[in-house]
This record gives sequence, structure tokens and C-alpha cells, in this order.
Amino acid sequence: MKAIIMAGGEGTRLRPLTCDLPKPMAPLMDRPVMACALELLKRHGIVEVGSTLMYLPERVQSYFEDGAAFGVSMRYFVEKAPLGTAGSMHLAADFLDETFVVLSGDGVTDCDLTQAVRFHREKKALATLVLKHVENPLEYGVVITDASGRVTRFVEKPGWGEVFSDTVNTGIYILEPQVLGLIPKDKAFDFGRDLFPQMAARGEAVYAWTMSGYWCDIGDVAAYLRAHADAMDGRINLPLNVRPAGVIRMPGARVEPGAVLEGPCFIGEGAVIRSGARVGAYSVVGAGCVVESGASLKRAVLWKGARVGAGAQARCCVLMDGARMEPDSAAFEESVLGSGATLGAGASLMPGVRVWPRKRIEAGARLDANVVWGSTERASFEGGCLRFGSPDGAARAGSAAASALGSKSALVGRA
Repeated sequence: MKAIIMAGGEGTRLRPLTCDLPKPMAPLMDRPVMACALELLKRHGIVEVGSTLMYLPERVQSYFEDGAAFGVSMRYFVEKAPLGTAGSMHLAADFLDETFVVLSGDGVTDCDLTQAVRFHREKKALATLVLKHVENPLEYGVVITDASGRVTRFVEKPGWGEVFSDTVNTGIYILEPQVLGLIPKDKAFDFGRDLFPQMAARGEAVYAWTMSGYWCDIGDVAAYLRAHADAMDGRINLPLNVRPAGVIRMPGARVEPGAVLEGPCFIGEGAVIRSGARVGAYSVVGAGCVVESGASLKRAVLWKGARVGAGAQARCCVLMDGARMEPDSAAFEESVLGSGATLGAGASLMPGVRVWPRKRIEAGARLDANVVWGSTERASFEGGCLRFGSPDGAARAGSAAASALGSKSALVGRA
């Protein structure tokens, strides 16, 4: 049996985490999420794996290469334009010459694929969808089946008035190669919105099997953070570097005397935790990170090379590669400091605020809106002029000055 991992999406809802890498390459502990999919496939004896790519394909190809280091054989199929989840399968038509499994590269799951395939074969299905019970189905496609498991209805991202079931489409499918003949070529075409509803309407053998294991779509920052907490709680049955209630310290990590670590937490290779620092439960300190004296982490996820300054507080947030929190700064729930970005001394990222890569937030700022363009560096006097570090800063200053001057006044600037 073969498998296809869909890894071509841009992951716009997860930005800025996906500004410089595809969503399936976002790290879970010390490995990309997509590596978890390969572990799952290998566990179930599926080692011939293809991957459909479009957004930053070289990041996936250069990491996994031919797959040998991961115990599989990898092939890549790169879209030149978006073809949708189903449309992209035509790129791999020659590869998909037998029953195959489709996985989403941005999903974390320990689904029992062996049982799913057995169900598929027992039903003599053309397509089998793997479903999962969830508490809130509004963000997913809801699937309705009859008593035999045959699909009777699809509702894509329903309102509460349309919710007739709590079983949702996980994006895991078992398909027969004949299905490719039902997908139009060179046209955007989606499994959940197009192919499966059309097949069901024609009376084709489309079935659904409900899984009982773990599944999480890391579609937003909250889900991404939750997946880390779930992993550290031992809820994901995959070989991850976790120890429920314990501390995982990778080779070369240095924890100075007087530092406090509260399990479960993860300290990556070469990371340094200074004396007086506190790493709270459910925190991940990536490879090469530095947490300075007096700094405090709680449920924070630090990517490779991030730095938390003395007295800084990181609370249920994400610091991307090379991000820097200067002394006494603070980042709160579900905030993100992008790759190479700096949060100035004493500055605060309020809950949910995201700073795009390589931006600098001025010292003492209290940021309650995303920073995508420019920076928030402090304005300065130079040559008799007040100079601003960004158009946004100039616009705010102009608005404030106009309010102070009142009506029938003019404010003249110089570029």
C-alpha cells in the first residue's frame, strides 16, 4: 500500500508561523509535524510515500530528501498552481496504482490506519473517510452516515442550526486508484467540497469510519499550542520525546544550578537555562535557546535559537526561530513573536497579538494589534525633524496632532 501526504497549503490562518515555512514543517517538540505522519505510516507498514507540495516546496524536500533517514521512500509532486486537495492527486497518478492512504501533513494523529483499511476493504468502498468526534464541529466538514457507515450527507463548516452530527472529516482517506478518473484535470477540485459529495450523490461506494485515537488539526495558534500540551500529557500514541509529568533534557542542554524546571517540559539540544530562570509545565525550549536569569516561561513554545531576557515573562505564546524577548518584556496568551523579531525591554505583547518576522517592537510598548509591516521603533529628532520608523507611526502621530490642533488648522509634513 502507498500513501500521499498533502503538504501544499500556505497555512494563512497560522501566520506568522508559516511566513517562512509550510505548515507541515512547523515543529512539534523537536521535529516537524509532517515527521509524525511518516512515523504513523511506517508503524502501519506503509513505506512508499508521496507528498503533494506547492508553498515553499524546497523546505519539505530538503528536510526529508528521499525519506531513507525516516525509514520510508519519498517522492514529491509539486503543483505550479493551486489544484485543491483532490486536483493535486493527478500529479501523482502514475505513483497511485493501488489502494492508497491520504493524510494531511498539518494534522497530528495516531489513527489506527490498519483498522481503517480493513473497514475499507470489508465494505468494498471506493473511498473511505476517517471521522472523529469533536466538541465543536463548526470549523470542520460534518459527515452524516447510515447504520452501515455509508455516507449520506456532507455539511461543510456548518452553523449550529445545521449540526446534525459531531463527527467531522479529519482529512484522512483510504482511496482506490479508480477515484482519480472522477477528478477533473488542471482544475481546482477539493475532496470534501467537491469529489465526495458528488460521489455520494451518484450512489458511489463512499463510506466513513470513526476513529477513537488522537487527532488535531494545527490550523491556528491555539490548536498548535494545544498539540504540544497533549503530547506532553502522553495523549498522542507516537514516539515523541515526551515524558508525562517529567522533564526531557536533550543532549548538550545546560541547566544551571538554581534554575527551576517544572514537568512536563522539554529542553532542546544545546539550550541554556540560566540560574534563577523558571521553565513552567508544558513549556518547550527549542535547540540553542537561552532563557536568562529571572525569566519565567509558562506553556510557552520556543523555536530554535529564541532568547528570553532577564525578568521576561512568556505565557502560552510562541517565539519563532531567533526571536528575542529583551529584559522585563512580556508575551501573553496565544501571542506570537516572529522569526528574528525583537520585543524591546519592558514591552508587552497582549493576548492574541502577532508580530511578523524580523520586526522590532520598541522598549516599553504595549502592543494590542498585529505588526505585519514596518516596525514600532521609537520616533526620533534628527536635523530638526521628527522621524518615524514606520508609516503607521507617522499616521498615528499625524492623527494625534490634528486632534490637538482642532478644526480649521493645517498640518504640513515633509517626506
